[in-house]
This record gives sequence, structure tokens and C-alpha cells, in this order.
Amino acid sequence: AGQERFRNLTSSYYRGAQGIVFVYDCASRQSFENLHFWIEDVRKYSTNTDAVIMDANKLVVGVKSPTTEDVTSGIVASLSQVLEESGIGADQIGAVMIGTTHFTNAVVERRRKRRGLELFAKRSSTHRLSSFVREGGAMGILADQRVGDRGAACLFFGRPTTCSPLPHLIAKRGKGLLTSLSCETVGIAHWKISFRLIPTISAQACADSIEQDWRRSPVDVFWFENRWRLQGNDPLAFLNKYKDDLEIPRPLRAVNLAREEKKLPYPNRLITQEHHEVDFKQSDHALREKLHEISHHGKTPVDVFLAPHSQLGRVKKLSGKTMTLAAEKNYSPEIPPNEK
Repeated sequence: AGQERFRNLTSSYYRGAQGIVFVYDCASRQSFENLHFWIEDVRKYSTNTDAVIMDANKLVVGVKSPTTEDVTSGIVASLSQVLEESGIGADQIGAVMIGTTHFTNAVVERRRKRRGLELFAKRSSTHRLSSFVREGGAMGILADQRVGDRGAACLFFGRPTTCSPLPHLIAKRGKGLLTSLSCETVGIAHWKISFRLIPTISAQACADSIEQDWRRSPVDVFWFENRWRLQGNDPLAFLNKYKDDLEIPRPLRAVNLAREEKKLPYPNRLITQEHHEVDFKQSDHALREKLHEISHHGKTPVDVFLAPHSQLGRVKKLSGKTMTLAAEKNYSPEIPPNEK
């Protein structure tokens, strides 16, 4: 959309685009004259390979060209072009610096292709992924990160959370085996790679396998800090996915800080609810200490704070990474379509 209110959104769509079509209204001269703004936007935000020559902090010359499918050749072409336009010999260049992520991606991609590995984009269709497995391919999926309400509801270390549904879905649809892979530090610059067959193809079986690996070698875990952190506009929506007969050893914990009592529409077996009225007239330092005390004097840390709307931003800031919701808002659980 070309409306002014969408200008901040459009730039993200340029990156990685295979082609961009400019359209204008034949009956509006202003529409045609505005094309140069959009052309400049594309030049600025689309995926390009840039090359510049600097003399101390002075820009001598710079070139910008669309990134090629073969990233490495695109980098070489840009370097050659900037040298040609500047008239400076390669022997006069003191050092070459290449954007780390861009260059590393290109090198990794090239090496993997040489080994016969196939890389799939994040947005690859599940049909394509399943077909790859069905045809005898082995696929690696990073499955230990939190995925919000899009994921499959599981128990992880006895707590409600969501896990990626992709491994067990691809294994089922591709008629393949489900196997875990973990890396364990056994010495300085020495690691042990372990494979283990997961007999049951389900999201919970994957979560159980990851938990087993985490317990065996906590030092090798990257995601402990944020693994159970709630996020999103409706952070508790995933609780609607749990069956009534499922036992939850360690439910989530919600604490209402407002004067009025407030109950979230979820059973205590999924999320326990407490009421701790606090004095919001106290200093930020005192309030931060109080929130810390509340969070760490329970069986589990606080997962959700409910705060008065007037104090919402303050509690969010002082509680660190704890999800904070407005106490005045009505939170209604989503009713499954078959129960409406």
C-alpha cells in the first residue's frame, strides 16, 4: 500500500525481494511524480551489496548493486566496481572489511552446498519439508526455543509452555523417524554429539527428550533465561490448548498488584493467582525491590504481573522481563470452535 500511514511498514518487504513492480495512476500526474520517492526507498532498503572506499573517516567513493544469488561473486563484483570507479589500484588499499553476517552466511551456504546439504528457508512449506524427508532426506530442526501461542502446548520441566510442532509434524507427514541430537561439552574444545531415537512422534515426546538433554548438561544450554518467558498480545492464549485431565506439576504463577482483586479466567491447575497490593507511591528503587521479593518468594518465579493501567509501563520497566498485563482488562479464554 502506498498510503503515507504505511510508509514505515513497506521497507521490510523490500529485503530479499526477487522483483519490485512500480505502479502509478495514469489519470494522476502526482502519482507519476511520486515514483521517484519509491525508487529511492527501494535503493535504500532492498537487499544490496554495498562497497565503499574510505580514507580515514572520509568517503572516497561508494557503489550499490543488487545482491546476486551467488553472494560471493556479488561481493567480488562490487569490490571490482568500486576500484574501477575510484581509479585507485588494489595495491593502495590497506585493508578490506566485509559485513560479518552477510559474508559468513555466504561462506557457510557455499560449504554446505559442496557437501550435498540442502538449506531450507524459515517460510518453506511443510509440504516441501515433508517431501524431502519422505524421499529419504535427513532434516535438522532447532526445536528448543519458545514459540508463543503458535506452538504445541507441552509440559517442560513440569511447567506449561509451547514447543515447535515442526519436528513431529514433519516426521509424521514424511513417514520418517524422530531423533534427538545434542552437543555436550566433555573438555576444553571437546564435545560429544549424541543421537537418540524418540519412540513416540509427538510434541511432548520432543519436549521430554530436550529436557533430558538439558538436565544432563545444563552448561551447554543457551535458552534457560527466557525459555518460559511469556510474550505476544495474548500471552496466555496457549493455556486453552491443555486438556482438562492433564496433570500440571508446576503451574504458571500470576500476581495481581492492583487494589481490586482480579481473577484470570483459567483454572489454578494451569496458573496460580495471588493478590499482593503494593504502594505505588514509593520510589522506583523500592518498588523494584518489592517486585523482586514477591517474584522470588514463591515456589516458582512470577510469570505474569497484573497492574493498574496507570502503573503498567512502570511495572513493566521495573520487573525486567516479566510479562505485565493491565488489571482492568477482561481476559476471556478462547472457546474452541467445536464447543461453541
